[in-house]
Amino acid sequence: MSSETSDELIQTVGDQYAFLNFNTFMFRGELELWKTKWTTQKNEGLNIPNEVFSAFDECSNIFFPSIKKLLLVLGTLPVSVATAERSFSTLRRLKTWIRSEMGQSRLTGLALLHIHRQLPLNVDKIIDRFAKNKRCLDFVI
Repeated sequence: MSSETSDELIQTVGDQYAFLNFNTFMFRGELELWKTKWTTQKNEGLNIPNEVFSAFDECSNIFFPSIKKLLLVLGTLPVSVATAERSFSTLRRLKTWIRSEMGQSRLTGLALLHIHRQLPLNVDKIIDRFAKNKRCLDFVI
């Protein structure tokens, strides 16, 4: 990582994640130490983490407190909002006037079936499960 890239990263982190209260000079030192750690491990032929949570597990809170906070934020941020938008559009399609009296658990199940429709379903098991439940309806004449 070049000096310019490092400065840009520190500036971006300071601007975007000001709520984490980073000390810029400490973060610069942590970043250099972090880079040295992984360069050394790579040169020794050891595996380096390729996922955020693997890096988070390897990150010492004593040596890299700022980087650990950043990895935690990075690991919890969604990659995109497409999943949430897809869920809302699915609910909009499912929750029509006809289904407005549907219970919450049934609506949730129907929405999950619609969102994850690529998963294979065993229709015979589903029919057997519903056949076991007795549906008691009171008919008034």
